[in-house]
Amino acid sequence: MFVISLALAFLASTLGAALVFLSQALSEKMMSIFYGLAAGIMLFACFYSLLLPALDSGQTGLVLTFLAGVGLLFLIDHLILHESALTHEVEGVTGPRSSPYRLVITMIMHNIPQGLALGIAFQAKETTVPIMLTIGLLMQNLPEGAASAIPLVASIRSPAKVFMIAQLISFLEIPAAVVGYHLAGLARSLLPYLFSFAAGIMLYTIIEEIIPDAWSHHHRPIATLAIFGGLSLMLLIYLFFEKH
Repeated sequence: MFVISLALAFLASTLGAALVFLSQALSEKMMSIFYGLAAGIMLFACFYSLLLPALDSGQTGLVLTFLAGVGLLFLIDHLILHESALTHEVEGVTGPRSSPYRLVITMIMHNIPQGLALGIAFQAKETTVPIMLTIGLLMQNLPEGAASAIPLVASIRSPAKVFMIAQLISFLEIPAAVVGYHLAGLARSLLPYLFSFAAGIMLYTIIEEIIPDAWSHHHRPIATLAIFGGLSLMLLIYLFFEKH
């Protein structure tokens, strides 16, 4: 199941990135909707697949590991030069780096934490926990793959090159997931803490990167509805699994 989940997540990113061959520019409104859906989907998956299993242990130390995950991403966010795909806000240590470089770094900063969280979730006792996170990543990778890759076309010009770059970056989810899976397997007694750590990483990415992108270009109302649409869709999927 773990290998299948990794393959499906990579396939979803591939399909999203492949849209660069169909359109070299999506409307700003459509990009905001894509990011809003991705944020809503991952919010549900993060809480259900990471935070709730962690909280079941009742350990107060979970707050510290949660904040450690947030702190790690905060440091990375402010030390590594990167650029938002939609707002084009540049963060991190300044330097003479080109826009494509900054956009690629942003994509990497999204994919590695997601892979790590997926690997950790697969060590959960309840099988629905990794399944829900896998579904979340599948449904999130498709729109995010498109919304992240298409802005690169303006700088790189070649859709084929953009597609290959997006593929290589998406592949990073796989080794990150393998690391998370084996790390959690070696320290099963620390699993709740690893869950909360991964949740902090994921939530920081969603709140700091994905939601601001969704709200950019004066499309905040429709993007907000898309966030709730993503959450509602995951609720329906959860209820389906509960009944079956």
